[in-house]
Amino acid sequence: MIFKSHSKFFTSLTLCLLLVSSFTVVKSAEAAFFARELKIGSQGNDVLVLQRILNSDTATRVASSGSGSPGNETTYFGQLTKQALVKFQDKYAGEIIILANLETASGYVDSYTMRKLNAIIVKNPKFIENLVTESNPTPTNTTETAVNVVPKVTSVPKTTTATSGSASLFPFNGTFTRTLTLGMSGYDVQMLQKFLNSSSDTKIASTGAGSPGNETTYFGQLTKNAVIKYQNKYATKLVFPKGFYSGDGIFDSTTRNMVNLAIASNPQILAQSTQNTSNNSNSQTQTSTTNTGSQISTENAPDPKYIDPISGKQGDIITIHGNNLNLVNGILLKNDISFYYIWDFTSQDANKISFMLPYDISTGAYNLSLFDQSTDYIKSTRLTILN
Repeated sequence: MIFKSHSKFFTSLTLCLLLVSSFTVVKSAEAAFFARELKIGSQGNDVLVLQRILNSDTATRVASSGSGSPGNETTYFGQLTKQALVKFQDKYAGEIIILANLETASGYVDSYTMRKLNAIIVKNPKFIENLVTESNPTPTNTTETAVNVVPKVTSVPKTTTATSGSASLFPFNGTFTRTLTLGMSGYDVQMLQKFLNSSSDTKIASTGAGSPGNETTYFGQLTKNAVIKYQNKYATKLVFPKGFYSGDGIFDSTTRNMVNLAIASNPQILAQSTQNTSNNSNSQTQTSTTNTGSQISTENAPDPKYIDPISGKQGDIITIHGNNLNLVNGILLKNDISFYYIWDFTSQDANKISFMLPYDISTGAYNLSLFDQSTDYIKSTRLTILN
């Protein structure tokens, strides 16, 4: 009798562990690909995968023949893609339209659509096979039409010197301002590669495209691998708080803020990384030390003054006022019972940060703390969650 009881206990325990393990895998996998809003004009591998998913169902097919049709998917989000996405959102209205409180399909990839697309990828990873890489920036079977134009990339520029067609590249004005993923192009991608190349343990490549002095404007697999190394290097800040065990290679707001902070504290990082490899071994070591130390002068440190309001309900917007708040990476709400990390802000600038209270947060009094790359927690104030 005792043996049977123990058997049932261990069987139940095993099932629980399997469920937890499955949830963790799904959570990590779902966060691995679609990570930005997509709309008409968007370009990248995520658009290519979106079209593949849409074409896997005859009811949501992008086109029957030509550009965008099965086997001829492109990296450009045009009118045909939007029309097909509307059909997809209508098909899964309960998971997308209703949850987003919309009356009709939007035709662009929002957070609810991302969640559904990522769940599909978890069940069928073939959708993300054979993507664009640094050495092959143009997907096969890609053509141009009036409704779904695909820009052709014939070469990858090595510097920010203006080249044919370079005027359309996303600019870089000293700070990173957008999420970067596989397939994207821009001068900010080139600067990201230079930043990653400034440290030997996050170097993109030793020789050829992407290596120090040969940075490109294209975000390919080598760049993603280097971003993962950087995220894993600072896992306590960039990986573990999100519930993951490894970086996902997406240059999201959290990773972006940390890199911007490192550049602000040492503007020579980008200049140092442009030197030849033979003259750069010492500077890479020094730069790595600078990043790891992460010492920020007091005058540039985030300095929160007050929050408004000082209490709120689930879903309410709370605003923190102060100085240098653009350097903040995240917010921690903590009491003796539970804690919540907040990584995505509704708005952020040097003087204020606004964020939404989580819908699953419990009522009660919490200590609200901000943190950046250099300090675990910066000051603390009280915030009350109401019924």
